Amino acid sequence: MRMTIRQNHNHVTTQTKPRDPGLQVLDYLGEMSRVDTEEEAIQRITQLFRFIFSGQEVIYVSLHGDLIVAVEPADTPPEVSVSLVQQSKSTNPGLPSHGILASYIFPITSLTGTLGLVALLKTSAHSLEQHLLDMGRMAALYSGVVISNIRSMQRLREDEKLLHKQGNADAQSGLSSRRYFFEIAEAEFKRSKRYDRPLSAILMDIDNFKTLTKQYGPETGDRIVHEISRILTKELRDSDIRVRLGGQELLVLLPETSLRYAQTLAERLRKRVCETAFAMEDYTVNITISLGVVGLTRSVKSLEEFINNGDQALHRARHSGGNQVSTWGTVTPEYQSMVILQETDHRIGFY
Repeated sequence: MRMTIRQNHNHVTTQTKPRDPGLQVLDYLGEMSRVDTEEEAIQRITQLFRFIFSGQEVIYVSLHGDLIVAVEPADTPPEVSVSLVQQSKSTNPGLPSHGILASYIFPITSLTGTLGLVALLKTSAHSLEQHLLDMGRMAALYSGVVISNIRSMQRLREDEKLLHKQGNADAQSGLSSRRYFFEIAEAEFKRSKRYDRPLSAILMDIDNFKTLTKQYGPETGDRIVHEISRILTKELRDSDIRVRLGGQELLVLLPETSLRYAQTLAERLRKRVCETAFAMEDYTVNITISLGVVGLTRSVKSLEEFINNGDQALHRARHSGGNQVSTWGTVTPEYQSMVILQETDHRIGFY
């Protein structure tokens, strides 16, 4: 018996297998992990729950303690949000509530407490299938991690802004605050010790500062410090940090700078200040400064010891008549005959 098989090549039907819903949920979770703000995360969470519980009305309520801070959708009546929060306090995660408002409530939690909740307002006549409830619990758990991380990052950003603000708290001089300076200085000291990198510092003191403030008033002293700070801004690199230690005493930390070049910079700063007439309201003031220079050596064990060595050099400069540079430890005589650069743009990299 002969059999003929005919194929119709003009009509080819391709049937695509539906994508696994579980994989689509993973896609939602992946998108959620890449958001930067809590507002974006809330939108992703509501989209995820709408996908899992297709046909249900989903409301997300964001909480800070007992305070409602956001609701999605935004047109949800306030009394509904309040009722959902009250109802959630007596509802187990993922189990149907017995109130007249929500059918299911999924708390969004972290180690710090409840961050929000997802409520399903409409359900079919029958209870939801167990695998959907399990998926909802998983989504709520992951959502808690995402929201918690976003809030933690927000707190870090706020702390950084506060620290930056505190770091520039001395508005009169434009210098860093002591807290900001010593946090950075400690990190630079440890880095220099660990990798055997050069580190220097310059301590400077305004000569006869008490006499100036007594003669012209304390405001004049602050103005002088402010003007010296402007000179430092022109002469220093962005990586150099400075702080006002006391009324007339300033400290500059010079990362990646050898003692020899720190001496050169100190001498240039002394000359610039000495040659500057500081203009006040109706008079000018000429001042001089004393400077102590210190370079990091292997024998120095702490930042405190490092700065104290510089302070000893400054003390020697002050008590030797002022308007001079003194160096802690072995003096590097080469700096006396070095050419003083007039333009700071030439100082790229090391001094």
